[in-house]
Amino acid sequence: MQGSGGSLSDVEKRVLAFEREWANVPMLATSGAPVAAWQTQGYKSVAIREQFGLTEIRYLQILNGLLVKPEALAEDPTTVRRLLRLRERYKRAGSRRDV
Repeated sequence: MQGSGGSLSDVEKRVLAFEREWANVPMLATSGAPVAAWQTQGYKSVAIREQFGLTEIRYLQILNGLLVKPEALAEDPTTVRRLLRLRERYKRAGSRRDV
């Protein structure tokens, strides 16, 4: 997925753009009330399949790989930092469940 010269590939740039845009999409139920993040997961999976032609698992592998690349941080620092915070929050929540 890495482009030449240490830059991000087109797919990696598109993944970052997708995550940036997805964070700004208001999800509303048919009643007009906001929907919890876990309730939107199915919509995001469909969008991933349609836009990238990837399974959600493969997409997440690419996304997690991006979060450790300095090039990704340089490309979109706000999105990368937000995703790193989310990942850390999920890790902490998971470790509490295992106890």
